[in-house]
Amino acid sequence: MEINKIFAAILVAGLIGMSAGFVAELLISPHHPEENAYHVDTGDGGAAPVAQQEEALPPIAGLLATADPAAGETLARACTTCHVLDSSGENRVGPGLWGVVGRPTASHEGFSYSAGMQAHAEEAPDWTYEQLNHFLRRPRDWVPGTSMSYAGIRNDQDRANVIAYLRTLSEDPLPLPDPNEGVEESAEGADEGEAVEGAEGTDEGAAVEEDAAAEEPTGEAVTEESGDEAPADEATEEAPTEETTGEAVTEEPAATEVVEDAAETAAETVSETVDQAAEAAGEVADEAAETADETADQAAEAAGNAVDAATDTVDEVVEDATDTAGEAADAVTDTVEEAAEAAGEAVDETADAVDDAVERAAEPPAETTDEDLPPADDAEQPASGG
Repeated sequence: MEINKIFAAILVAGLIGMSAGFVAELLISPHHPEENAYHVDTGDGGAAPVAQQEEALPPIAGLLATADPAAGETLARACTTCHVLDSSGENRVGPGLWGVVGRPTASHEGFSYSAGMQAHAEEAPDWTYEQLNHFLRRPRDWVPGTSMSYAGIRNDQDRANVIAYLRTLSEDPLPLPDPNEGVEESAEGADEGEAVEGAEGTDEGAAVEEDAAAEEPTGEAVTEESGDEAPADEATEEAPTEETTGEAVTEEPAATEVVEDAAETAAETVSETVDQAAEAAGEVADEAAETADETADQAAEAAGNAVDAATDTVDEVVEDATDTAGEAADAVTDTVEEAAEAAGEAVDETADAVDDAVERAAEPPAETTDEDLPPADDAEQPASGG
């Protein structure tokens, strides 16, 4: 029965994984145009590194200040499918996570890291709070080529709770960062960005005004020569059309991002469900193994008791048979002795009788007298004739 439960759990997990793939494929089916509708000048044609393309995350220092390690422990149960959290340092599918906060990247003893993680260790030598924040957000985006298949934690506070819990997995936890450190850096970056954008806007505005001043006389000349204001009206009407097209192009990526977020959320949910199913299957397997062990112990104990009982019974039967045989032997012995004694007495009597007969035979015969003869009456009378 327990084995059927295990197979059922594995089958359900596989069906959920297949369904998730179909749902994700249906939700995400983007159509990429051959050419972008709106070209953006990035200055240089090179693509930014993956770590720089990652969307800006809230400073982890401020989130850690209000993080709840107990809530993070609950969320980290999903990690136990592949990782060991205790101080044993045992490796499973993933490396042991004891002391991971502040530990050198790709350095856990006895674990074979992927090429992507080893390359990432050259750029980020330690697992700092910021590194963990970005990695747990989207592991495969932050470390391309990693073998970790976890979808990541999208919620910022949940991610901070998990990091706060991982920090407790150490005999000497890494000190928490200053909550104001990330805020100050963000403020400085925002001021610098506004200053740069303001300067660029001023330059672009001046250039646009100069271009407009240069083109304005031409427009006046065309208007005066034609005497018709229709072209100006048409130009005025075409401008909103271009703005509308730009808005549509802008809104399309936003809708795609919403769909992608929904798909990622569904994938995370499915991943958590599969992890829970796997964990449940493992628990069922453990319970089945324990039950089997207990049953085997009970069967062995019962068999041992049966063997002991059979041995005692055989001993009793043998002992009883031995006593019976001994009593029979004693009875036979007594009978033989009695028969021998009777035979001896019979022999003695026979010998005495033989001796008496021999003595009588040896004596001479005695003389017979008339006195010894029987009376006449007793003699045989002759038969009378008539």
